[in-house]
Amino acid sequence: MSATGTTVTIDGMKFTFSSDENNDKTIRIAEYVDSKISEIRKGNNKLNPVNLYTLVLMNVTGELFEKESKYNTLVEESKEPIQRFQTISKEVDKITKEKTELENSLSKLKSDLIESLNKIGEMNAKISSLEEENKKKNISLESKSQQITELNISLKNLQNENVEIQKELEENLKRIKGL
Repeated sequence: MSATGTTVTIDGMKFTFSSDENNDKTIRIAEYVDSKISEIRKGNNKLNPVNLYTLVLMNVTGELFEKESKYNTLVEESKEPIQRFQTISKEVDKITKEKTELENSLSKLKSDLIESLNKIGEMNAKISSLEEENKKKNISLESKSQQITELNISLKNLQNENVEIQKELEENLKRIKGL
């Protein structure tokens, strides 16, 4: 920024300041100093200019020291919150990283779950198919078991008939021999 000239009035006297600062800032400072001179003059209008300006200088310097003290206090008081902020910021970063890892892990678990559910679905389909096949074989087995039962009954009847036929045959043989 280039230096500019700013003309201001302080205690009725004109001053031109050359500064790299903003003109508005120079004007505000001059107005502040002028108001302090007026304020002290109202309290004691018999002061010569040197004493008046010395009092203004002392008051403004006192204000400056007070503000500097407040500034230093604020700086000191802000150290702990800033330190806490840095610690909390690190914690937030750590938690954010953990959250990302957990989200990735959750995504993997979801993928694994979907894969497992698909396999379970396939296995359930296979089980259903095997149960249906087993049901058909059980029906066939029952039918064959029924046939075996019927054949056993027929066999028993045939054996009984055979026994009767043998008895008749023996009786007939006895009669034929006896004749």
